[in-house]
Amino acid sequence: MLLPIEIDIYRYGSQHLQDHGWGCVYRSLQNLTAMRKLPVPTISQMQQDIGIDPSGTGRHLWIEPIDVRRYLPENAALVLFSNVDNPDDYMLRTRASDVDRIVTTKQDADDFLRACLAKQQPVLLDDSVYSYLLIGLLDDDYIYIDPHCSDNNVRCLSRSEFYNRNLWMMLS
Repeated sequence: MLLPIEIDIYRYGSQHLQDHGWGCVYRSLQNLTAMRKLPVPTISQMQQDIGIDPSGTGRHLWIEPIDVRRYLPENAALVLFSNVDNPDDYMLRTRASDVDRIVTTKQDADDFLRACLAKQQPVLLDDSVYSYLLIGLLDDDYIYIDPHCSDNNVRCLSRSEFYNRNLWMMLS
């Protein structure tokens, strides 16, 4: 599958940094800024800007879309899709009160994602464990860049798989 534009894909282990298990939001942001032709921050730059101690391990190094919003234009929207009673229980650094909008139906989430993609705005997705960059639609599948893979990073996720998750933080 071809990307809509040519970019270097940032993935675990890029830039000679072992970020397996904690770096997917950082890598998704790098892919997003590269696609938008914005300056691509390094992970160490992001950690410094956000206040993450790089000597930590695992979840202590994780960030969420709320943390990376500062690297996007001011009109970037943070939307939460949730089908659980208390989404705060599923998020590490983000609270439901931090988001611009909470959607609880598949249709509302689909409308947001389709509107972003129609404007050629990729969407940084985070399900509270994994992060991806949504870049397109193909039939009933979402096309995304997966930073967890060393190759074949452009993948498809069916809508049913997408909505099988408890929540998605969506930043575009």
